[in-house]
Amino acid sequence: MSKLFSLDSGLYKFMSRLFDMLKLNAMWILCSIPIVTIGASTTAAFTITLKMVDEEEGYIASDWKSNGFPFD
Repeated sequence: MSKLFSLDSGLYKFMSRLFDMLKLNAMWILCSIPIVTIGASTTAAFTITLKMVDEEEGYIASDWKSNGFPFD
């Protein structure tokens, strides 16, 4: 039972990835509200998603800003 809640368990990895995807989706929605920035928001979201697939991800917010976030 203690192995179920350890940091190496499948449940922890799944929940961590799910929460990262929820954060990425929320950031995309918030940054796409002005219609002009939807292209930059989509580019940043796709770039971060591809990094997540390749297991290269870091912090979502800092990667978002460096990969096409439209505002400084």
